[in-house]
Amino acid sequence: PEDPSIDATKRALSNSGIAISVGALLGGAQGRILKNVIDKVGRLRIAVAGGDTSGYVTKTLGIYALEALARIAPGAPLCIAHAKNLSYDGLEICLKGGQNGSERFFESVWLGRNEYDG
Repeated sequence: PEDPSIDATKRALSNSGIAISVGALLGGAQGRILKNVIDKVGRLRIAVAGGDTSGYVTKTLGIYALEALARIAPGAPLCIAHAKNLSYDGLEICLKGGQNGSERFFESVWLGRNEYDG
């Protein structure tokens, strides 16, 4: 939060007349990037880091519900996504917000197992 580039980015957006928050701009862009990757390579097991970013990604993919599949870390289970678009329905996704997870978090998502199981 102390990074001076955050305020500089907010000022630049404000001066450009773009009426969107930095979070919405970046989170929306990350959602579109992930959508394009999935569309090109097919369904993957994915992890999204950041609570706000997770919201933008799920909105972009049209995910309307999540069903817990496996415990990865407290507050960040691996889930099956439910979406009207069949390209994203059944997608394995883990949404990591805040400080959830250890240094082995992404490895655990890749392997589909609890990060504390070794």
